[in-house]
Order: sequence, then C-alpha cells, then structure tokens
Amino acid sequence: MKALNIALAAAVIGAAATAAFAAPAVKNPPAAPVDSPVLAAPASKDPQIQRGFKLYTDTGCWQCHGYQGAGSGNMPRVSPPLPMAAFTHQLREPRRVMPIYTAKVMPDQDVAAIYAYLQSVPKGKTAAEIPMLQGQPGN
Repeated sequence: MKALNIALAAAVIGAAATAAFAAPAVKNPPAAPVDSPVLAAPASKDPQIQRGFKLYTDTGCWQCHGYQGAGSGNMPRVSPPLPMAAFTHQLREPRRVMPIYTAKVMPDQDVAAIYAYLQSVPKGKTAAEIPMLQGQPGN
C-alpha cells in the first residue's frame, strides 16, 4: 500500500511539473513556409497539371523533394525536371535511395501528369538576380 501511495504521489508531482513547464500556446503562429502546399499549388487550371500536383502530393514525392520540387537536404531537386525519358527512367530504376515506381504502381499517364506539374513550377531567381547576394541592399 505504501508503494502504491508513493507511486501515486510521484505521478501527481510529475503531472504538475509537466504542466508548469509546458510550452505556452502560440498566439500568432508563423506564416506557412515558402515551400508549402498552399504556395506550391499550381496557378494553371490545366487538368493535367492539377492532377500531377495531386499525384505528387498524394504519392509523397514532396516528403523528399519538397512541394515545389526544390529538394531538401541531400535529396535531389526535381524541378525543373530532367528530360521526360530520364525522369521516367529515374522513377522506374532509381540511382539512389528512392522507392521504385514500376509502371504497375505508377502508370505512364501518372508520370506524365507529375512531369507536367513539375514543369509548371515557377523558376526561382538566380543568385545574380538577388540583390542581397550581390552585396546590394534589398528592395
């Protein structure tokens, strides 16, 4: 019985300490990251591009390559995409750590839709087009 009382007291003290030191609620959450699905949703109403975006997100491509295909960490950039034949080959027979997407898993029509989406992603500025990287003050 004494052991039960000690265990119960420890649990109550632990819960109180956790509540006392818990992070406060965020009143003004930060804006969505630049590479977010909200910002990456294609502007084009082309059904092939819309379908490609849905496949890209539903299949989980974004988990390694980001919503805009810019890559992340050591995961490669996929936008703008390789030529279609090389892009398809990479899906079917990946060179690196990547799931294999056989034609049975991802039919050619789905590959073409994802490719269309990646082609539609606006190109970012080059380093030469960013004033701050050229030692100039930003706008």
